[in-house]
Amino acid sequence: MSRTEPRTLDATIAREGRWWVATVPELDMAAQGRTLRGAQTAAREAAALALDCDEGAVAIRAEIALDGQTRQVLAEVAQLHEEARTAESRAADLVGAVLARLVGEGVSQADAAQVLGISRQRAQQMLKRHRENPSGPPSR
Repeated sequence: MSRTEPRTLDATIAREGRWWVATVPELDMAAQGRTLRGAQTAAREAAALALDCDEGAVAIRAEIALDGQTRQVLAEVAQLHEEARTAESRAADLVGAVLARLVGEGVSQADAAQVLGISRQRAQQMLKRHRENPSGPPSR
């Protein structure tokens, strides 16, 4: 027995007083809930009733309505997270390069790990990663 994909409907969910209100323009309907999840659930239930189908046959793709300042702050947060991921990746590459250099100079893996403030297991992982994809040793 094959299961069909649920019909996906777009909804906009906005805070109105103490309620979250989900509006589904395609069905010209709205539903509300005390929580964001409650509003999404209510929208799915109402859509299923309007379409005369099982709730499992309906999915709600929600866009949360936020004011411009909140959207701007969230965009900045996303950018900072991406910059942090990039910086973390670069730091790991540099640690791997230093680790490879130290081990190449005859320092034991355990001592190199201690110098770098990482566990021996992490040093082993990073050394393997560096050997598979060397980023080049940092200049002295």
